Amino acid sequence: MGKKAFAYVGICMGIFLGLTAVEFFVFDPLLDFISQGFWGHFIMYMILLLIINPLLTRKLADLFKFEEKNEEGELL
Repeated sequence: MGKKAFAYVGICMGIFLGLTAVEFFVFDPLLDFISQGFWGHFIMYMILLLIINPLLTRKLADLFKFEEKNEEGELL
């Protein structure tokens, strides 16, 4: 992948940080209706940050096209 690896990592980090920002700014007021305590917020954010975000990041990053070559140098 070479030079494309840096772009792929950048896209993945951008998607992950974007999803996290949406969760903190959109889901936080909605979560306040359900739970006012620390543990409710903590559990929900841990589920989102450790389970949901990586899966969504992988799905969204796969939408971007990166050229890959096999061992013979042919594009896949």
